[in-house]
Amino acid sequence: MTSNEADTGSPMKTILIQFAEARWTDEAVVQACVLARNSQARVVVLRLMHMPYAAYLGTEIGYVPPTMQERARLGDYGATAEDYGVELTVEAMQCISSAGCLVQAVECFDADLIFAYISPSRIPYWHRFQAWRMREALGSKLVTLEQPITAPADEPLTIESVIHPPLAGSLPPVR
Repeated sequence: MTSNEADTGSPMKTILIQFAEARWTDEAVVQACVLARNSQARVVVLRLMHMPYAAYLGTEIGYVPPTMQERARLGDYGATAEDYGVELTVEAMQCISSAGCLVQAVECFDADLIFAYISPSRIPYWHRFQAWRMREALGSKLVTLEQPITAPADEPLTIESVIHPPLAGSLPPVR
């Protein structure tokens, strides 16, 4: 039992971030830290290691250490999380396909929310199809940063407000 479970009686929430393109990941880390601080959650940065062969999965041969630049970025993310007062850990996962791996990672880390990078494509509509497939698999847990994350002006931004956003506008009165 973690200290948070003992304090609140419920397990700590987890926000998963795919370690991807630098600018996108920088923004995702800041957004996730805000959400984590307001939701008493932890942040996990997931570094995907793409394998050329399925036989490498789960082996030492398949472990690819982070480059110097990646280590520096990961260190910066740790400092950002510390500034926000949230716990941040870095995990590595071997994969053949990013999309399939991210769906598995949500289950593996029991994530409440995932920031996933869907790379642009030269093939028309391929990006949109990939986003649709991920949304089908993950539902409201998926954040791609393609749309801004917002909450009502009088409420803090939390995991719950992202997963269950308030209805846009006001509903007509019931008669």
